Amino acid sequence: MALYKQPGSEVWWASLSHNGERLRVSTGEHDRQAAQRFHDERKAALWKRDPALKGKTWGNAVLKWVEATPRSDSELLSLAKFAGLFKDRPLSAVTPEDIDRALLFCQTAGTHKRYTAMLAAILNLSDVRLKLIQRRDKKTKPRDWITHEQWDTLRAELPPHMLAMATFAVTTGLRQANVLELQWSRVDLKRRVVWVEAENMKGGKAIAIPLSEEATAVLVSVQGVHPEFCFTFRGRRVGEIKTAWASANIRAGTGRLVDGKYSGFTWHGLRHTWATWHIQNGTPLEVLQRLGGWSDLRMVLLYAHHSPGHLAGYADNARRNT
Repeated sequence: MALYKQPGSEVWWASLSHNGERLRVSTGEHDRQAAQRFHDERKAALWKRDPALKGKTWGNAVLKWVEATPRSDSELLSLAKFAGLFKDRPLSAVTPEDIDRALLFCQTAGTHKRYTAMLAAILNLSDVRLKLIQRRDKKTKPRDWITHEQWDTLRAELPPHMLAMATFAVTTGLRQANVLELQWSRVDLKRRVVWVEAENMKGGKAIAIPLSEEATAVLVSVQGVHPEFCFTFRGRRVGEIKTAWASANIRAGTGRLVDGKYSGFTWHGLRHTWATWHIQNGTPLEVLQRLGGWSDLRMVLLYAHHSPGHLAGYADNARRNT
């Protein structure tokens, strides 16, 4: 959302995105129309600040592709996600390696193939024949998860600020970026729910996440620490999870150093752990899909083998009726 208010304040704030970076500033305005003017003027000023690219550019190529034929919402959302990782530049400077690095967020070969097909179509319209790197199909990576006992050991090793974030992640299933960027304006403790906007969801759809008692308790424990963000460290939003996480896992036995590099349980594994615990406790697959914000049920089926009763009720269906 471009405009928002912080809890307890009547002043509008503006959220701006420029060259892949997000900027949040106070408009100083109480009137929404005046705040919108501030937002639009500030956004225009940011674009004017950078020298305009000349000749065939990525931005021009995208515009040409969008105008060539009506595009679906899914295509536009996919392109918007890629654009956030891939800055505008002259097409002559685009290399296959540039695009491949920008597509590292693709977790499956199918997703990678869909994006590369779209990018090839965009470049072809601008008469640019760039050989895109095609990722080979490979086996699905195992979903790393930990048991409740392992979690108890790990949480005892986490520093306080990281313990709050990790506990919230493992009790809601939210991805790392959604946890680190969670703002109080998207939290309703009374109704025990948080909202994640479509632009921040991998599936491109806004969702409301119901909070468990433990997740609610985590938010209550950090309430009032920062006026805007829920999870902070030393007065600032946490930008990344790195050294402290690795060190805690090594001490807990869920990680280790291999040739000087960390190997073991990852932060994203908290989402896999959350989903696995749900399935083990009997949460239906379609319910888990909605709780986790997955657009494709096939992603949820990757956890189905953890459910002891998922297929058991059908085991005798092949018997002969007498």
